[in-house]
Amino acid sequence: FVPVHFMFCCLNCYIPQGIDGTNFLISPVYAPDWILRKLPKHIHIRSSAYDPLLDDTVNFTRRLDANGVKYTHKIYLLPHGFMNVAVPPVSGAIEAKNESIRILQEIFEFF
Repeated sequence: FVPVHFMFCCLNCYIPQGIDGTNFLISPVYAPDWILRKLPKHIHIRSSAYDPLLDDTVNFTRRLDANGVKYTHKIYLLPHGFMNVAVPPVSGAIEAKNESIRILQEIFEFF
């Protein structure tokens, strides 16, 4: 559980005052359908189960489904920001990072 006032504090750190938070350049969940249909043939999405933004990610995958975009979505049983956890390592974070690195290597080998 994350208190609402803390969520607004975090939001203000990412989105400057006066900027619309529903701008799709800030959050792809708000992207118009025509942009979603131009995404690569298959995208990889990684999320954490203990993330206040998980609902947005799930809503984004529903939008991808509706627009015929293929994707994989893996939800790790880790906290928000798990990709930045270095020391001490959170159980499972290193494996999640390594899997993400492997996916990126596969993508870049294609090019």
